[in-house]
Amino acid sequence: MSKSVYQQELETLFDYLQQNHACNLRDYKHLNLIPRLQYRMQQLKVERYNKYLQYLQDNPEV
Repeated sequence: MSKSVYQQELETLFDYLQQNHACNLRDYKHLNLIPRLQYRMQQLKVERYNKYLQYLQDNPEV
């Protein structure tokens, strides 16, 4: 079974955070992590993980 676009975007976001910010979120339970990410994305008015990734790449000081 292939991964959903949602899962692929989330994994890409996790890869970026681990490689560029030494932040490994893969061990966190998704039930705890996803609401926090979604809250932050709502604050930024970003709807998808790939757009949030783009925001982080464009604003590395965050």
